[in-house]
Amino acid sequence: MNALTRAQRKWKSAAARQASAIARRHDKFWSVTLTGSLLLVLLVSMTSHLR
Repeated sequence: MNALTRAQRKWKSAAARQASAIARRHDKFWSVTLTGSLLLVLLVSMTSHLR
């Protein structure tokens, strides 16, 4: 029982570390895409206002 809980805790911490690394990688990607989409929306709204 004790060894099992210890192994579970170790696995959880490893999984959390991996998840945080993946999230960090994805954060950069998402921030770039979000800023790009926001700029695109602003551009479209500006052009529609000019018409």
